[in-house]
Amino acid sequence: LEQCNPWCWYLANDFQLFLLTPIVIMIFTANMFNGYLLIGFIIGSCTLAKFIMSSVYGFFPGHIGQPPGTDHEYWMLHQPYSNAPVWFIGVLWAFLYLSIKDKRFSTRFYEWVHSIYHKRAVRYSLYVVGYGLMYSMMVLIYPFVKHPEIPQFFRSLYIILMRPLFVTGLGLIMHAVFLNYGRPLLALLGHGFFGTLSKLTYSAYLLHNLVYAFFMSNLNSGHFFNIPDIYGWVAMCVLLTFIFAP
Repeated sequence: LEQCNPWCWYLANDFQLFLLTPIVIMIFTANMFNGYLLIGFIIGSCTLAKFIMSSVYGFFPGHIGQPPGTDHEYWMLHQPYSNAPVWFIGVLWAFLYLSIKDKRFSTRFYEWVHSIYHKRAVRYSLYVVGYGLMYSMMVLIYPFVKHPEIPQFFRSLYIILMRPLFVTGLGLIMHAVFLNYGRPLLALLGHGFFGTLSKLTYSAYLLHNLVYAFFMSNLNSGHFFNIPDIYGWVAMCVLLTFIFAP
């Protein structure tokens, strides 16, 4: 099937998550324990499904160098089970944030989480842990690309943990902002620039594949891209988005 914008697969994917999330929220508000069980089941089962598919097809982390005759993007990106764990980890962070605003959703565990963030040493340690998780998940892809002899078990393990751990690390940092700590970060994220950026909605995503295709077609080999190249690619996406977005 020829598509004008094939990278818009995520619209159908997100829509299925949008349909499922209200059900989870209703169960959570009726009984928090059952809500946690349901979210845990969704995250666990979807993660297991992704691990199985990655192992069966022998997928590598990233988009490059996948086994011939396999559809990596279809199995590892386009399926709801691939994105549900990250989505519902975000939902868990949202519940934690909600407990700050609405005491009806507060629990002893939530109160304990909030209390440790009030301790500066612990809060700074969580900053380090959060940033470490985010950074390590980004750079660990290089050993897998350069050393294809790494066993499939570890490749699949990295594939299923990469994005969930990245989001977890981001949540460890952002929760301090929700509690009104991390004022430099709070000032940065509260700047009017991000208000303008937020109005662009999906425009960046609609354009990014054009930039990506041009970028990759001008490289001798996609295995040798580096961090400055990636930052330049992101900057180009943002620039084109501001130029062409309505």
